[in-house]
This record gives sequence, C-alpha cells and structure tokens, in this order.
Amino acid sequence: MLIRIKAIDTVFFRDGKPFNMGSENVADGIFPPLPSAIYGALRSAYFGQRPELLHDLIKDGSLNSVEDPSANLKINGIVLVIKNTLCIPAPLDLVFEKEKSINLRKKEKRNKSYQAVCLKPTTNDSMKSSVPTEYILSYNKMIQSIADGFISDMNLSNYINEDCEQLKVSLLSDYVSSEARIGIARDYDTRSAKESMLYLINMNRTNDVSLLVDFEGIDIPEKGILKLGGEGKATVYKKTSDKFYLEQPEIDGDYFKICLITPAVFENGWLPDFIDKINLTGYIGNTKVKVLSAATGKPLAVGGYDQNLNQPKPMKRAVPAGSVYYMKIEEGTKEEVIKCFHNRSIMENKLGKEGFGLSYIAKWGGDFEELKE
Repeated sequence: MLIRIKAIDTVFFRDGKPFNMGSENVADGIFPPLPSAIYGALRSAYFGQRPELLHDLIKDGSLNSVEDPSANLKINGIVLVIKNTLCIPAPLDLVFEKEKSINLRKKEKRNKSYQAVCLKPTTNDSMKSSVPTEYILSYNKMIQSIADGFISDMNLSNYINEDCEQLKVSLLSDYVSSEARIGIARDYDTRSAKESMLYLINMNRTNDVSLLVDFEGIDIPEKGILKLGGEGKATVYKKTSDKFYLEQPEIDGDYFKICLITPAVFENGWLPDFIDKINLTGYIGNTKVKVLSAATGKPLAVGGYDQNLNQPKPMKRAVPAGSVYYMKIEEGTKEEVIKCFHNRSIMENKLGKEGFGLSYIAKWGGDFEELKE
C-alpha cells in the first residue's frame, strides 16, 4: 500500500540528545522522522481499528510475537514529496563549490535549487580521514558540505547513471521551518506547575512537504489520521497512486556505489554488517565486494520507546541517510549486487523491516580524482 502523509500542524521528532531535568532543557527536532516513528504510527493506525485485538495481545504478553498480525508490517520505501516532486536525501558525496555557494544561494533563491558537484576518490597521501578506506573522497577546489540536501527523482536518475554535470540540490530548510515552543511540566495531583521543569522544544512546520510511504503486511483504511511524533501530533494520510521508480543502473565493469535513502544501524559503526572491518571485504550472496571509500556523515542517534516493556529502547548510532559506499566487485556478478541492494534494505533484521537501511545502487566507472598541485 502506498500512502501520502501530510502534517496539518507543527510536528516534533526528537533527536538523540538527552532531555532530562537538570541536564538539558532544550529539545531539538529532526525532519524527516526516523523510519521507526512511521512504523509505529502505522501499527497504531492498524490497532486503532482493532482495539480488542490490541487489548488481548497485551493481556497475553503476545505483542510483537508471531501471534501479533501487525508484526508482519514491512516498510519498503520512504521518500519526501516537495511541491509534488518526489525527493530523497542528497548523496553525501555531493557538495557545493565553496566560492560559489553564497552567491549561488542569492541568485537561485526563487528556484530553491542549487548546483552541486560530485566528489571522487583519490590516493593523495597528504589527506587524512577517520574512515580507514583505500581512497579519500576529494575535489580539486574548495568545497562545502550540504547539510540538509535533497534531490528530485529527475536528478536522482542523473546521479544513478553517473551524469553529474547538471545535478541540482534542494535544501530542506527552504521548506521546513523551526518554531520554538516553551512549556513547563505540571503536577498531576495539584494541577500546578512544577519547579525547575521549564523546557523549550523546537517544532517543525512543513511547507508543501509530505511523506510518501510504501508498506505491506497490514491493512489500514485508505485515508485517515495518524498520530506521528512527539505530543501525538495529528497528520492526515491518504492512499495514493503515486509511484517512486528507482531506475536500475547499467554497471560498467566492476565498480559501483551503494547509497542510503534512510539511516542504517550497523554492528561495526559505519561499516555494513556483511563487510569485514579488517580487510573491508565481504560477500553479497556468492559475490565478493570491497569497500574502497565512503562518505558516511555524522552518526545519528536512534532510540525510541518500547511500549511492550514500557521503557526506553537502548540508544544506537546510525549511519545517516545519504551515506555513500564506493565498492568494487572482486568475485561474482553485478546482477547479484543489483538484486540484493537496489531499492531494498541493506539490513536483514527487524530494523530493516521498519524501513532502516533502504538503499539503491548507482553507477560509478571507477574513475579517480587527479588533484592539481
């Protein structure tokens, strides 16, 4: 089932920063929400139509077990819709040329899209990275990273096919604004304000932005209301006939890229679970691949609340959406690579079912940047 979710008021999705009395009284919001927030909202919509079933599952301690029909839910895709244009997070190997970035924003403000360039791996010995790969991603001019970039489906097609000359990036901050809200906790017995419990949260207000979600495994009404994010903010959803098509690239030779649409949680930090952290190689089915380089960005804290155990979930560190892995096939076929990772999750666990680690394959011809002295 494919639905579009749109906020009718401000929304709030917590980042992983602590928000406890006496340590931190400001909570920052993130957007788009983590896949787990959408997963939970869809399950709530399912049980909203079946309250007796939810009551029985909780009573029997069977929530999230094989007896729980909502455990069959699987999210196959999450993308943004900005002004009716489908968008995904900009790959993190896309950057702005620094000397042009300020003037470029002023010139193209009306269009709200900005020219980006693509990094390439290099073996320059003078450059250092915290990612111990064989090559460093670089560019022969001064660059500036793109903090909240998104690309349209048309630009995505260009990127997937390595046509990077005319790549345009949109900034989410042009469409999602922050609104500070001040509050104070109340004592439920006296109905009065508690001392030392003043807090501030930064809500998000979306403008011409909605979420397109593709899922299977449960049935919900074709339209309705979802409680999504902090404070149970209401959003509206509706079944749609929109399609998000990820063009399948024609991989030339043995080189390719894996790009993340949603954050991914790996046991070895930035490295996918199927890759050995010593020699940076691993198997996809019968195909052996090696990580040559990567652009993984700042780790993202992923938590949540376990309703079944009535306690917070353990905090985990995730590789952010947009992360890119430059790969080489050492043994096997490119067909198996595309089958395993194009338009599906790179994670084969419960978090993968929730929509974490959704990925696609992009073409890369194995070319390397030649830095000018």
